[in-house]
Amino acid sequence: MKKVYLFTLLVLLLMLMSSINGELVLAKTFVRQEFTQQMEGFFSEEFALDEEDSVYLYQDGEGNSAHQLQNNDSNLAFIYQEGNNNTATQNQEGRNNWAGVQQLGNDNFAYVDQIGENNWAGVYQEGNKNCANISQEGSYNWAGISQTGNNNRATIIQNNI
Repeated sequence: MKKVYLFTLLVLLLMLMSSINGELVLAKTFVRQEFTQQMEGFFSEEFALDEEDSVYLYQDGEGNSAHQLQNNDSNLAFIYQEGNNNTATQNQEGRNNWAGVQQLGNDNFAYVDQIGENNWAGVYQEGNKNCANISQEGSYNWAGISQTGNNNRATIIQNNI
C-alpha cells in the first residue's frame, strides 16, 4: 500500500511542478535517452527522441513488458510494474504530454497513445487480468483509468481537433 501512496504523491507533485500559467511544462530539462533492456523475465524499450523528453521504468516480477516511445518536445512518461506478465505501452507525439502507468498484479494490459499538446493520461491497475486503453488526439485532454480487482476492461477515446 505504501507504493500506491508514493505513486499518487509522485503524480500530484509532477502535476503541481508542471503547471505554469495554465500550461503544462516540464519543470526540468532532461537529456536524450535511448535504452533497451532485456534480462531474464523482463523486456523494456524506452526511446525519447528529443532532448527534453523523459522516460522512466521500474519492473519487479517475471515476464513483464514495457514499451515507451516519445517524439517531439517536453514529454514525460513512466511505467511501474510489480507482478508477473504485465504489459504496458505508451506512445506520445507532440509536446508537453504526460503519461503514467502503474500495474500491481498479474497479466494486466495498459495502452496509452497521445498525439498533440498538453495531454495527460494515467492508468492504475491493481489485481489480475485488467485491460485499459487510452487514446487522445488534440490538446488539453485529461484521462484516467483506475482498476481494482480482476478482469476489468476500460477504454477512453478523446479527440478535440
